[in-house]
Amino acid sequence: MNLITLENISKSYSEKTLLNNVSLGINDGDKIGIIGINGAGKSTLLKIVTGKDEFFDGSISKGKNMRIEYLDQNPPFDQDATVLEQVFKGETKEMITLREYEETIERIENSNGDDFDNLNDKLLKLQEQIDSLNLWDLESSAKTILTKLGVKNYNERVGNLSGGQKKRIALACALITPCDLLILDEPTNGLDPSGIIDFRDVVKKASRERGMAVFISSHILSEVQNLCDRVAFINNGVIKSVEDIHDNSMETELDSLTLVVSSNKEQAIKVLKDIGFVNSSTVIDEEIHIIVETGKTTELLKILLENNELVEEIYKNRKGLEQRY
Repeated sequence: MNLITLENISKSYSEKTLLNNVSLGINDGDKIGIIGINGAGKSTLLKIVTGKDEFFDGSISKGKNMRIEYLDQNPPFDQDATVLEQVFKGETKEMITLREYEETIERIENSNGDDFDNLNDKLLKLQEQIDSLNLWDLESSAKTILTKLGVKNYNERVGNLSGGQKKRIALACALITPCDLLILDEPTNGLDPSGIIDFRDVVKKASRERGMAVFISSHILSEVQNLCDRVAFINNGVIKSVEDIHDNSMETELDSLTLVVSSNKEQAIKVLKDIGFVNSSTVIDEEIHIIVETGKTTELLKILLENNELVEEIYKNRKGLEQRY
């Protein structure tokens, strides 16, 4: 089922064009990544989809009662709140109901009896709302998500946590409330490698179990490739293409090769830079990583041998977003 359709979305600021006739559709269960350089229009597009930016040309149609959760690139934090308090600071109906319930209980406990009947009536109504929204187990669900993200001290003050830990809490905030579409703007910024793996696993599991769609902006191309089914390439506010990551559309006319040479690597790089069909060559640790035209591997080895560059190992890397991008 189609969740949201964008048609000819354009937006400008002063004389700068941020988006130019962008059209895109997102369906149930889709996991779509959007890739582009800084200033390409990624964050602007995400804010328009969430409804946070309402000033644009074009049209957006959304499914009836569709719910969107959004993780901003730089989410706000209450430094004095505990981890659990921060998770429940959202402005969804569920979070507001839970906060009103806790506040009403506190007022009843501190009441001198003058307003007891009204407070008790309010408490009963809130309990009915919590029943209808299935919120009694929400705290347990929040702790489960936090634990999977590597956050185990639920009573720690947010101000005492590292940037990476705060980012994990922000992701838990976005995941705690069921939604049809989860939008993530650079969600792995500030996360260490283990945090990135935890993030990917939790989002994949939530998408699979809930049928939730995911729309993610990221500079980490491998993460988009590992998490998403489709990718949109955006440049200068224009979506150049939308492609399926797991079919032949990711194939390019370039090969990614890794070489291990027994000769001087710097000299090998000089030879490679003079070869017309070699697009790029870089030394990473003890290996040389190169991008070459497809089908040129044998010719490449021949040229290296003629220049007394001895190749000990050579292997081809899986084609993916790095070459396509």
